[in-house]
Amino acid sequence: SLATTGTQKRAGTARIWGMIEALLFDCDGTTTWTQQAFDKWHGIAQKYIAKVTGVNVQTIKAEFGELWGKAKDEYHVEPGAMIGYVCGYYDEVYSLGSAALGILSGYFWNVYHEPVSLYPETEEVLYELRRRRFPIGMVTHAKKEWTDAKMEWTGQRKYLLGGRVYVVPANGPKDSQAWIDGANFYGFDRKTTLVVGDNLKDDANAANLAGFVACWLVRDEEVWGKLRQGRILDGVITIRNLTEVLELIDGRE
Repeated sequence: SLATTGTQKRAGTARIWGMIEALLFDCDGTTTWTQQAFDKWHGIAQKYIAKVTGVNVQTIKAEFGELWGKAKDEYHVEPGAMIGYVCGYYDEVYSLGSAALGILSGYFWNVYHEPVSLYPETEEVLYELRRRRFPIGMVTHAKKEWTDAKMEWTGQRKYLLGGRVYVVPANGPKDSQAWIDGANFYGFDRKTTLVVGDNLKDDANAANLAGFVACWLVRDEEVWGKLRQGRILDGVITIRNLTEVLELIDGRE
């Protein structure tokens, strides 16, 4: 439940006002609207599965959601392993055959070649932070090649310190050590760095445990309420829009 986050946010604001010197953002789902690509190509894949199996598309959609969640839990951000897991399931259950599996796999891989955009408010927030001379970094555990493509598509690299993104080694979930490594990569002090991310476990709670000031970005409470996010740790600040970040830091001109 997010019922207590209003109090958490007000208390957190009082604590961090004037103390933030740098910011670290997550990429996918935070600054970057990556879900656009997943929605498009996963939707096409689901319709294809329904067509070749004769199963109702709504049934396939529900089944796929659970299946993709398991793939993410198991393989985190390794596309090949995740796609192989999902395709293997559909081949085992529905005996799709090599031709259909090739088409299905292609749809899944298209996600990583589909240009994506920033969220509507991202540019405004990054521009204003840079104008106020706050150094900005980004920590992601997506593949470097895909991350570089997203930087090209969205143009957000110019806002990052040195134009660099810290890419977490793809050997597991993003955790507290990943955020520490990200801060060290940019030369940021954890105690005066605000971390902003859309994943409670991997972003907000992990950063909080590492000693950062942490914000959990929840654009759609209904969506996140359905996911296994865990408990909001004391001190984590919940925001609904990236523009709220500007309200949490000082009015440096």
